[in-house]
Amino acid sequence: MTGCVLDTSVAMAWYLPEAFSESARRYRDRLLGGDLRCVVPGLHYWELGNVLRTYVRRREISAELAREIYDLHLDAPLEIAEPERLRAFDVAME
Repeated sequence: MTGCVLDTSVAMAWYLPEAFSESARRYRDRLLGGDLRCVVPGLHYWELGNVLRTYVRRREISAELAREIYDLHLDAPLEIAEPERLRAFDVAME
C-alpha cells in the first residue's frame, strides 16, 4: 500500500469541481478502496473549514452544502499525524 500526505486543495477537489478533480478523485477512490493510506496534519480540518467558509462567503456554495461536505469529510479514513517540526520537510520529501 502506498501512502501520501493529503493536501487540503486535493481534498476539496473530491467534492467540488476543480481543474484537477478527476485526478484527485482517483486518489479518493484508491483511499476508499484500501489501496492508499492518506495522512493529514491536524491543521487539515481547520484549512478545510476555512476553504468552505470562503466558498460560502463568495456565494459559490450554500452553508448547508459546506456543512454536508465537512461532515462527509470527517468520515474519510484519514490518519492524523503531526511530525516533529524539524522532520516535517524530510517527511514531505519522502
